[in-house]
This record gives sequence, structure tokens and C-alpha cells, in this order.
Amino acid sequence: MNESTSIRWQEWTPKAFAQSKSSGKPILLDLTAVWCHWCHRMDQDNYERLDIIRLVNEHFIPVRVDVDKHPEIANRYHFGGFPTTAFLDSNGNIVTGATYVPPGQFEALLHHVKSIYRPPPAKTDSKEEQLGFQAPPEELSMEGTGHALNALKSQFDHAHGGFGFAPKFPLPDAMDLLLLEYVRTKDPVLLGMAVQTLNAMRTLQDPVEKGFYRYATQADWTEPHYEKMTETHAGLILAYTHAFALTQNPAFRQTVQDTLMYVQAHLQSPDGWFYASQDADEEYYSLNELQRTQRKAPHVDPTFFTHLNGMMTCAFLEAGTYLGEKKWIESGLRALEYTLTHAWKKRQGLAHFLENNTRAKPALLADYAWALRAVLSACEYARKTEYVKHAIQLFKECTHLLYDPHKKVFYDVAPSKNALGLVARRETPLNENSLMALNALKLHAFTGEEKYATLAQHVLKATAFQAQDAGYLGALHATACKGVLNPMGVCIIGHPNQEFNDLWHTAITPWDPRKTIVALDAQAQKGIIQRKGFIATQLPAGFVCLGTRCLPPAFTSLELEKRMQERA
Repeated sequence: MNESTSIRWQEWTPKAFAQSKSSGKPILLDLTAVWCHWCHRMDQDNYERLDIIRLVNEHFIPVRVDVDKHPEIANRYHFGGFPTTAFLDSNGNIVTGATYVPPGQFEALLHHVKSIYRPPPAKTDSKEEQLGFQAPPEELSMEGTGHALNALKSQFDHAHGGFGFAPKFPLPDAMDLLLLEYVRTKDPVLLGMAVQTLNAMRTLQDPVEKGFYRYATQADWTEPHYEKMTETHAGLILAYTHAFALTQNPAFRQTVQDTLMYVQAHLQSPDGWFYASQDADEEYYSLNELQRTQRKAPHVDPTFFTHLNGMMTCAFLEAGTYLGEKKWIESGLRALEYTLTHAWKKRQGLAHFLENNTRAKPALLADYAWALRAVLSACEYARKTEYVKHAIQLFKECTHLLYDPHKKVFYDVAPSKNALGLVARRETPLNENSLMALNALKLHAFTGEEKYATLAQHVLKATAFQAQDAGYLGALHATACKGVLNPMGVCIIGHPNQEFNDLWHTAITPWDPRKTIVALDAQAQKGIIQRKGFIATQLPAGFVCLGTRCLPPAFTSLELEKRMQERA
């Protein structure tokens, strides 16, 4: 198409906003994604029509944003889903908007916005606008973390599993909270809710290629949206891995294996890192295995995103550990090495995504949180304690760029004088802050430095009221709070041999997200051993620390198991 037969899309830049201001035209913001079926339909039904093209080009400043590459924009402007069609004034404030709009209605919407739009008055205050901030509670408490669990109980679908009504999305953090509460209380109802939901969610699994679809449009988990997202698969691998570790249910083990194999076959690059998504194609996914071999598979987005690679690295490392299969651990480590080599540069920091193996955009909080989590998972599950230095560096960078030492919370983006529209109002996303608190707690276990545990408490207190309002979407915050309030650190000290491995296996086997396992070489890591004050009459030895109280060393697996059972 030439310019006269296509919409003259612009990027989210000062130039587009300046054109809106000088011309008196509103901005038409299209939030779209390569994996999004209805985004493609929006193009076909509306943006490829000549009458719509002429109307948009003449009366609007059209701006198109990829929601994966710019989640900070998408999070502030979406209308509940994608595509989002938002109309903005020249200051970036929302005039009106919608998601997918059918052809006849879209033309009417454009005429309506054109007729009502009035340019805003000149903006005189260029300072960054901050969202309101509520003073945190004085202390964290178990009682204060019950909102998410109560919401899960009250909104549980006893007939079909899952929570609430249609549409239904997989909620890995909710599964972890239910499983953790079962570990804490031995309440079979909580385990039953998790198991029923995990069994029901397998309806979303492609029976041929075994990947999971993004979500179900019906309450009984049927009529899926057929996108296959890396984020979805990473979360579900972790959820089913944790359920298998706790229950030893072979069906959960098989689900983990099937999902890992799908990811390896369809979403992993030859260099070992992970792609972003695979497109929806309802017709393709209705075919059997033989029929699919005669059709081209749906498009895979080959973009490297740091947060997605961090998620999937964690999934491979934990799955490989609890399934006892080193190939998955090795695959996760390969992806992590790619991230540390290509997405992170010492003087430039972390990238959000890469284009042609080069940094295309600075990292957001989600990137730091998940890259850090992946590094810590390598330290814990692959016993690669040499990665601790990377974890310390990433945490230092993240706090320097995104942490507010006064409000004691992480922002999603770094401050910028050039931030446009609502992006100037930096947000404090609940899940990423919760994950950073868990990361800090693990860093405390690996370094013995109290500053990390203190920061974890501060962050969780600062986001406590957000968690109350989030309902069951605050599940990760609740899990993190329980980890801070009742942490367990298990240090295995010695030289790698069979006895050392037996102690480590005993330590790692009971799944519990409040627990951190640290494997220390008695010779190479004397410094941290001395800093933690561990003294053993023989090696290998296992030390269990419950909060600030460390128990006498255990020299056999049976002794270590008994020490770990002393958690309050």
C-alpha cells in the first residue's frame, strides 16, 4: 500500500503529540499485539477500508503501539483488553475508547469523536505527576494477608474449578497461594480447590501439540482464545510443577513434561532463549496431527523479551529439579546465559527487548524482577552460587533506577522528563513489587546481609493496601508476605559428594515458596559461611534457620528433615 491507501501510523513520540497540539486533532491510539486475533480483525474490518483510512488520516493523529514492547503504555490506556482503540487529547489524557469495534460502529465512533473533540488548554505544569500514595501499615501480619485467600474461597467455582465466571484465565499465583496455605494448615479443602482447578485447566491444552491456549471464554474452560503465550506457559509449568512436588500426582508430572516439550519445540530459539508467543488459528487447532503436517503452523513472534525469558528460565529450572531431569535445568541455564550476555550490559543495564541481538529499549520493573528471579533460581535449583554476584548487581541497578527510598516501593518505569501522557505518572505494580520482595528475601539468604530482608518488609508494607483492593489478584503479595513473616533458609555446607547431594535433595524436596536452599562450598565460600556464623564439627552439614533463629547442624538427611519440620 502507498500512503494514500494506508493509515499513516506513527510511534508514541513527542512528534505525534506535537502534531496533535499544532493541528487541533485528537490522537487515535491503537494498542495492538502480534498474537492478538481481534487486533488482526480490527485491521481487516476497519483499518484496511479506504473510507476509514481517509477519515483517520484527515481528522486524527494515528499512533500504533505494540503492547508487548510498550507495556507501560498499554497498562495505562487499555480498555480491558486488546485491541484497544483510545482517543487522547494532545496532553495524552483519555477522551474515550473501546476494545474491538465492529465496522459500522467504528465509523460512527470516529465521527462522534471528531465532532466532540476540543483541544485542551495549554499545559503549564511539566512536572511528573504521581499517583496518590497511602501510608503503609506499621507492621505486616498474617491476618493482613488474608484478602487474597478469602477472595479465592468466596469466588471459587465448585462446578468447574477456577474463580469467578467467564472468561477464565489460568492464575498460577492463585494456585501457589492455595498450595502454600495447604502446606501451612493441612486444610484439605484448599488442596482440593487447587487440584480441581489444575485438572480443569487442562481443557485449555492443545491435544496435539500440548501447548496451552491463553484463556477460555466459557466458565467450564471451553471455547478458548487460541493464542499461545510464553507468559502463560511459564506460569503453568511452575503451577503444575509445584502441585506435582506437593502431591506426586503423575498426571501433573505429565502435564509439566508435555508443556516443556511444546515450549522446546515451538517457542525456543536455536540459541536457547525463548520466543514471545504463537498466533491464534482456530482452524489449524481444530485439525488432527496428520492434517496439521499439511498446513503451515501459526506464526511465532521471534522477539526476545527479558521478562518472558526470566519467567521461562525459572520454569525450566524448577521443573527440571522436581522432575529430576537435568536436560531441563541445562536448557534453563542456557537461556539465562543468553540473557546475561545479550540483554544485560554492565554500563547500560538491562534491556526490555532485543532487535537483531541488540538492546532496543531499557528494562522495566518486570524485566528486572524476572531476570533477578531467574538468576536466583539458578543459584538455588542449579546450585550455581557463582551467579550471586549477578543477582547483587541486578538488584543494585533496579533499586537505583526504580526504587523510591522515601515511599519504599518500586516504580514500573524510570523517571523521565520526556515521558508522554499518562506514562509520566509512574505506577507501583503490585505483582512486580511482590516479586522483588521475594527476590530480596532470597538475596538475604544467599548473602547474609540484613538490608535485603529489611527492604522486602518495606516493599510489602508499602503495597499492602493495593493488595487489599486486588482480591485474589493479590495472591503473589500474600505469598511474599508469608515468606517474610515466616522464612526458612537451609544452608548445605561441604564439598560436592554423595552425602552433600543427599542433604541438598532432602532440603529441596518439600515444596514451600517461603524456603530458600543455599549450597555452599566449604572452601570456596568461607566468607559467607563465617558471616552467617555457621560452625560444624563435620562436613557436609545442613543448617536450618527459621527467621533469625538457626538450629544446630544436621549431618544426615533424617536429622535435616526433622530440623525443617520445626517451622512454627
